[in-house]
Amino acid sequence: MMIKSTRAVLSAGLLLLASGCSSVTVREPIGEVLPPTELKALEGVWSNEDGPSVPVRRTESGNLVAGGLEWDEEKQEFRAETVQLPATKIRELRLLFFADDEEADGAYLFCRYEMQDADTARLYMPIQSLFERAVESGELSGTITRQPMPWNKSVDVRIDATGEQVDAFLKKSGDAACFEKEPFGTFKRLGRSE
Repeated sequence: MMIKSTRAVLSAGLLLLASGCSSVTVREPIGEVLPPTELKALEGVWSNEDGPSVPVRRTESGNLVAGGLEWDEEKQEFRAETVQLPATKIRELRLLFFADDEEADGAYLFCRYEMQDADTARLYMPIQSLFERAVESGELSGTITRQPMPWNKSVDVRIDATGEQVDAFLKKSGDAACFEKEPFGTFKRLGRSE
């Protein structure tokens, strides 16, 4: 797969799982916005072994954004791109959200992150099967889309419940227990923002 934009790098990172391209999305970022000190700790130029580096900055209003260049094959030129990255906390959980462009009515892919050290972040995907069961049982409102092709076994779980309902589900289920035990990606900070 050739990744040619910041949006593609981030969405590929949040979508690619060992078992295919299954995903869990929510309708809005959940939790409280991180305090400025924690947001500042996420600024810098980040990279993992699977993709190009991605600069992350804080705007004057305190939002995290990632930036980069996207190659336009037709025009044969680069185009600057900025992607919003809401970062929140719920109890001990630290979450990153990314708007899913595939969803016209708005949906956010999300992951749990932890700082291994000052310059290393590990990202953990939500356990898709756990959220799938919650939607099937009616514990969380949402929809499940299964790919009909035999070579693609992905399952997309769209959670339509409110942020408060998702928060209650996470708390009841044991917060970190709702996310994979192994990180799907480890990102190293190559440099800090000026």
